[in-house]
Amino acid sequence: DGFVCDSTHESLRVQVYNRTQPGDGTRNVAVMVLSDPSLPRGERTLKRFEADNDTLANQGATYTAIVQRQLQVMSDRQALGVQLGQIQELALSIDFSYRSPVTQNDVVSGVLQITQVNGDQLWVDMDCHHYRKGDK
Repeated sequence: DGFVCDSTHESLRVQVYNRTQPGDGTRNVAVMVLSDPSLPRGERTLKRFEADNDTLANQGATYTAIVQRQLQVMSDRQALGVQLGQIQELALSIDFSYRSPVTQNDVVSGVLQITQVNGDQLWVDMDCHHYRKGDK
């Protein structure tokens, strides 16, 4: 399962997917994808983070991605007018609990915190849908 979150006022999407193997813990994050839906197909993905290489973790429905230093130096792509190379950390907090589940079509609120290397922070309101494999 996971979440697909779209910013309420900008063209930005964050998708997070949890592990699907019970032995790995099914509520542990596996992947986060940062994308811009307004870009042409094939260019929408801005950055992919994976838990296996220690750039992504979660605590409940709060997902944190650390931008690796080489990306900070090399990237000229942007998210909300900020070059990816200037982003140090992304933190997505979703108003969700497995104790109070929602259907796939219900919208829950979220906030994406973007922390830049200079310490500046942006806060982006997100509308999130709970994704469950096999739901239609």
